[in-house]
Amino acid sequence: MSSPTIHQYLSKPRSSRQIREFMEALDELKSYLLRYNILALGIDHNNVVVQNTEAGIKMVLIDGVYDTEWIPVSKYFRFFGNRKIMRRWNRFMTQLHERYPQLGNSRP
Repeated sequence: MSSPTIHQYLSKPRSSRQIREFMEALDELKSYLLRYNILALGIDHNNVVVQNTEAGIKMVLIDGVYDTEWIPVSKYFRFFGNRKIMRRWNRFMTQLHERYPQLGNSRP
């Protein structure tokens, strides 16, 4: 069985507990990207999948893990990489909350 994208996952009604777990899994994905300075060109509701595991749900970025900098400063200097990741992450979260009002004011 394949894992649904965020869009597919949130297209079905979810309980407040499921939304809370979803937001916690998003926070774990963000932490992972920052910890390993993974520069994803575009994070959106169609290239992150939601995996059900025994420990709960887990988010996996499935596409767009590259960057287009000519001189890859963000890749080699974590400070710049983390700034870029957070800019992209904040844009992603804003779009996610606009598209899926059931998320409410919950922010990871």
